[in-house]
Amino acid sequence: CSVKIDGKLSHPSTAGDGVRGRIVSSSKGILGEWTAKSKSTDTIVSTDVSAGDTIDFITDCQSDHNSDSKGLRKMWKPDDGRRS
Repeated sequence: CSVKIDGKLSHPSTAGDGVRGRIVSSSKGILGEWTAKSKSTDTIVSTDVSAGDTIDFITDCQSDHNSDSKGLRKMWKPDDGRRS
């Protein structure tokens, strides 16, 4: 089965050094990696998945935690609010 993941990684603050986001497959490793500083970045990947595979969305601060750790759960969201 093939899936497309279409979303945005956001860092709304002008302070700090931004955030990094990765999409990781349990069977294929890192599918994509992006950074965002004071902006939103499109995050689009397509991959094949099999039963039992997991897809993880990982967002972390870069070297400076200033203004990067607030609301990490809200920094990555599906585009248009739809599941892909």
